[in-house]
Amino acid sequence: MSKLIVFGSLFCFAAFTPAVAQFDVCADIVSGYVWRGSILADGPSIQPCISYATGSDAASLEVGAWGSYSFFGTGNGDWVRPSTEADLYATLGLGPVSLTITDYYFPSAAIEYFDYDGGHTLEAALGVEIGGLSLLGAYNFAGARDLNGDGKDDPGVYFEAAYSFSGGAKVFAGLGDEFYQAESFGLVNLGVGYEKLILEKLPAFGQVVVNPEAESFAIVFGISL
Repeated sequence: MSKLIVFGSLFCFAAFTPAVAQFDVCADIVSGYVWRGSILADGPSIQPCISYATGSDAASLEVGAWGSYSFFGTGNGDWVRPSTEADLYATLGLGPVSLTITDYYFPSAAIEYFDYDGGHTLEAALGVEIGGLSLLGAYNFAGARDLNGDGKDDPGVYFEAAYSFSGGAKVFAGLGDEFYQAESFGLVNLGVGYEKLILEKLPAFGQVVVNPEAESFAIVFGISL
């Protein structure tokens, strides 16, 4: 199924008439990897990405790859947190609405890449941005769906609302199921963030994140290259 998604994305990409088309490459260096309220790596990580985007503000298509590579693996009891991640994604944007299909893969889980049932998690996410308000709904529709390591296949339902202020501050709240370390479905991602330029031209950001369901707390600092 993942192969069909990739080929389908490439077909749509080839059929798209570009108004603006460009490659991009980037990397973030973060003090810890926190994703939707779940701490996936305690220590520093580098998170590279490469993408190709085409289209306009009215309609756009972006395909790319994103990864996270921790300087060391981390553990939480019997559950070993993944220290590496390598994802593929395709995003179709129609004005303020976007649809993203993501193929999540964790090399540190020691599962072969082409084992799509056990090594990959496929997610569909619908996002809406209106001014400073952004809304997100996501669902894992195929592949491995057991992030918390309890042996159960969790649907991975997630909803988030965030508001970005003009000065660089941001507040966000997310609801998730067992995939995000909730007992059933509850508040798993609550926090504030702030971004600014340091050394006059280097983007930096920070977040304070609480997962009430998992009773976890994290402070993250990062820079974007």
